[in-house]
Amino acid sequence: MAEDESLRLQGTELSSSASRGEPDRSSRHLGGRFLGLDGLRGIAALIVVFTHCGLIFQAWAGGPRPSDMNQAEPWAKAIQHSPLHVTHAGGEAVFVFFILSGFVLVLPFLRGHRPTWVGYFPKRLLRIYLPIVGSVLLVALTMILVPRVASPQQTWWVNSHDGGVSPFGLVREALVLLGTGRYNSVLWSLKWEILFSLMLPAYVLAVRLFGRFWLAGTGAMILLSAAGFSLDNAYLEYLPMFGIGAFLAAGKDQILILAERRPIGDASMMGAAVILSMLWSTAWLPLPRLFLLVACTALVVAFMVWSPALQLSRGRVISWLGTRSFSLYLVHEPIVVSTALIFPGNPWFGLIVAWPLLLLLTEVFFRFLEDPSRRLANRVGMGATGLISRGWTALPESMRRK
Repeated sequence: MAEDESLRLQGTELSSSASRGEPDRSSRHLGGRFLGLDGLRGIAALIVVFTHCGLIFQAWAGGPRPSDMNQAEPWAKAIQHSPLHVTHAGGEAVFVFFILSGFVLVLPFLRGHRPTWVGYFPKRLLRIYLPIVGSVLLVALTMILVPRVASPQQTWWVNSHDGGVSPFGLVREALVLLGTGRYNSVLWSLKWEILFSLMLPAYVLAVRLFGRFWLAGTGAMILLSAAGFSLDNAYLEYLPMFGIGAFLAAGKDQILILAERRPIGDASMMGAAVILSMLWSTAWLPLPRLFLLVACTALVVAFMVWSPALQLSRGRVISWLGTRSFSLYLVHEPIVVSTALIFPGNPWFGLIVAWPLLLLLTEVFFRFLEDPSRRLANRVGMGATGLISRGWTALPESMRRK
């Protein structure tokens, strides 16, 4: 989620596709970013919000007890098991985040001018942790203002937030790696983002060694993740998802070149839509997690090269969502839960109040915390790189040669 590294395309010369009215490689990025992937990130964050909004309705999510989970009304189940599932595909959206993170973080290390590891680690950790701390403080404030008390009028999901604020719990939640979920459930995914960030050198090494086999590498990561799901091994399930994006970064140039000659954007989008529709609507597909990951990967490829996705991502709303997706992801849950508790038994009115608040808070959080933390992280990263560089040049030439 917390991505700000530039996604510059190499070789942005115009191609013959421009004469056919198709987007050339240079038109797929602006200001150093893949426009489509920014848009996809924003759409995925919005789907997570929709998912949590649905979880405050008993008819949709079930009753007040954990045993009521998935006990929705028949009409709700009909929607949930149809292509309209896309409106609340929060889990699938997080998988897309993981693939995007793998792509975004590995790509700069595959260019001629690569970042230094000395600069990368403090930059990356500050970039993630400062907004996390801010979100945890926001959760603490909302819990003080609107106490989390379980009620038979609420769903099991709202009641899962039952409890008070404790200093140890807040610290544990902010550290992420020690376990999360009680205060702000979305933080579970940040554990894997941080682990991946710390393990990035291994991913970069793997891609440098096997990058020319990027398509096979992508397939291998999909198989590993599906195996992890089957074996109930979270590390094997989630960490290879970042590897999918890493190998897509290795094959980025080939994907873009191929997109100029073949309609792979159309094919990827159509393939993702067909697979997801079948997964959500029927039980026909074997190995559902395997096909789900194939669909998520195809979706990322489609948003790299598919003209309608690029046009959609240039729109004002999707562009805003793309740049503020991390803030929206971090702040929405405490607002949705708080308004549900303020208006028990009336979730529709709670959402009417929640949406303006969470959109306003997203903008405030972005302007006053996320964006400043990104700038600070960039300065710290550059400072660390410069410090090491100056120390290296200050060494005697005989020592540098060694």
